[in-house]
Amino acid sequence: MTRSPRIALEPEAYRALRIWGAMVGQEPSVLLSSLVLEHLSPEVRELLESRGSPLPGDLGSLLSDDKKKTRKPLHRNPEVLAKVDEMLNRYPNVTYKEIGDSVGYSRHTIGDYHKQKQKRSIPPA
Repeated sequence: MTRSPRIALEPEAYRALRIWGAMVGQEPSVLLSSLVLEHLSPEVRELLESRGSPLPGDLGSLLSDDKKKTRKPLHRNPEVLAKVDEMLNRYPNVTYKEIGDSVGYSRHTIGDYHKQKQKRSIPPA
């Protein structure tokens, strides 16, 4: 095994796994791995065989053939910068999350841009 991820089991399930492993002479982790691999659905087995093992957080890319959407960095996207500046100027009580949701960037990106703009007097787009 190359990884040892932690998973949460119910206490009764963990005890049963330890007892079963002792009865068949296997470590609980080996027994659990074999149980999971023996009971895969045909769809999951096909995905594993056709595209390799998924990495954590990569299941969505296995299930869809769409390419990941890419966007320009905020500082290289003048249309979005103009909209962000307009929202910041027009609505004094707007949150970074509201702005980020409307333009497709995270609230952290919007907040960083606004703080840099205030600190360095970045000219509006």
